[in-house]
Amino acid sequence: GTVATFITMASQSTFRARGFSSTTIPRGVIIFCHGSGDTGSGVKSYVEAVAPPQTRASLDHAGIVFSYPSAEPRPYRLAGGLTTSVWFDRHGGMEPSHPEDTASVESSARRLNRLVDDIVATGVPAEKIALGGFSMGGGIALQTAARSRHRLRAVFSLSSF
Repeated sequence: GTVATFITMASQSTFRARGFSSTTIPRGVIIFCHGSGDTGSGVKSYVEAVAPPQTRASLDHAGIVFSYPSAEPRPYRLAGGLTTSVWFDRHGGMEPSHPEDTASVESSARRLNRLVDDIVATGVPAEKIALGGFSMGGGIALQTAARSRHRLRAVFSLSSF
């Protein structure tokens, strides 16, 4: 079904839509960003496992599809500098007094805004796109929306910082 369909970023600026043709434009898209250390496919599996069947059926019937982009792997200071799938880096710790790495926030926000641009280019109006995520994914969703030239339908952040 359409709910099992998702939109991925094949590279930094390439958009690939699987599961619908150019004549079947989704009525809406929910971009769901993963938390630190996860991937788009990992959070996709989680969302599909916990979403009640009636919710999945309602979204499918309404023509709503999900996009589960993955962050570019980067060295992460809070993991001892190990390369992991995170949307942005942090300096010193998780406490609010420790700053985010602005360059990595800007880089991920640009990538996600290109994804929004690419979805809009397929014919989905920006006001039919929701952007959000879990943990670090919710944080980058807020950062991205604040920098977006589009007026999105919704922005959400679940258990985020």
